[in-house]
Amino acid sequence: MRADRVQPVVVGDPVDRGLGTGVVMGAVPAERAGSAASMSETGNFFGASLGMAVLGAVGAGLYRQRMADPVADATSAGLPEGAAHQARETVAGAVGAAQRLPDRAASGLLRAAHDAFTGGLCAAGVVGAVIFVGLGVWFLWVHRWVRRG
Repeated sequence: MRADRVQPVVVGDPVDRGLGTGVVMGAVPAERAGSAASMSETGNFFGASLGMAVLGAVGAGLYRQRMADPVADATSAGLPEGAAHQARETVAGAVGAAQRLPDRAASGLLRAAHDAFTGGLCAAGVVGAVIFVGLGVWFLWVHRWVRRG
């Protein structure tokens, strides 16, 4: 992976946290700044943890689903059940399992692991984007009602 592909994520995270913290800190009196800052940080960490858990579960679930048939094929080619279990769980497990297979079967298992991982990563990205847009729409709707009231 090239560094220029990672950079937008690294740059984007401090921007949204900085904006969110600025909004929170600007909305409270100075004597409550400590409490507001701690609540803002707690919310940031909770949101990041929840996001990682949900999106990680989406990606891992799709990986396992897409690896079921290729691992069954590898098992019929002589892959032991323990190695098959590892191949269904992680890409590293699939790489380790491929070392126990003949070249053609190993190539098929590695290609399937690559495709399954990429598919899971893309699905997690789509789910994350949908959640992000949904929360943005919800925020605008709530903000509209707050301004009217």
